[in-house]
Amino acid sequence: MVTGTSPGAGGNLAHAPGNDTRFAALLELSTTLGATTGQAEDVQVKHLLAVTQAAFEGVIDNTVDKHGTGIDDATKITEAYWKARNKEVIFNPKAGNQRKTISTVRQCITLGGWSKGGPGEPIGMVNKAMTSYRQLRKYPNSAKRLVDAANYLITIARKMKRSDVLLDDEDLRDLAFKQDPDIATVEDVLHGMRKTLGKLKDGKHPAGSCAIPNIEAAWKALNRELKAIADAKKQANTDAETEAEITAAADAQAKTEAEVAASGVAWS
Repeated sequence: MVTGTSPGAGGNLAHAPGNDTRFAALLELSTTLGATTGQAEDVQVKHLLAVTQAAFEGVIDNTVDKHGTGIDDATKITEAYWKARNKEVIFNPKAGNQRKTISTVRQCITLGGWSKGGPGEPIGMVNKAMTSYRQLRKYPNSAKRLVDAANYLITIARKMKRSDVLLDDEDLRDLAFKQDPDIATVEDVLHGMRKTLGKLKDGKHPAGSCAIPNIEAAWKALNRELKAIADAKKQANTDAETEAEITAAADAQAKTEAEVAASGVAWS
């Protein structure tokens, strides 16, 4: 469990690295958790919760190049975790899996540094979420529908990044479960509304005709929103393809570097 007693709620507590050993302690914890065998899911969420707590206390943040070019707190923390967990792997922050871990650590740093909820937040909300998650995991009927704990925390972090208010109990509970494919998406609902309004304004609905300006305006607004959703999906697909290409290139480079290192030849 993370604690919410820090005076640096929201990650605003300044600290002098030379006099503060908390970052070194976090790196040591990252190494310890990374070296822990078995219980992979629990180890991962414990690590991310520790990161969230440290960000809440102001120990870490997302300052770019904090430890040198291309090295922020998330990269240092991930390096400690990865080197302990994968002793045969040369750490490369550009390689796919390592880069993904760095990204999740950054998201939890952002979560811990969220400063819009007042004293003790968002740690209070995170504690409540994880306590509820552990309760749900005790019951077979709900346990089989849960996302894994680490992904649950990351999902909360993503939601909070775009939010000005804390997530309520219902939101937190909903996020804990895998999405039901039988439940209509927002896009599905909007398509249904657009179809219904279109029939009303054109006089083709069984209930009759309602060709008033407000119906026309609502129908056009739905068209615009659906187009925006389609455009966003198209961009997301483009970004995913680009990400895949970058990951493949980085993984290939990491493999080459590992082979060169194993052969004893210097890599430049």
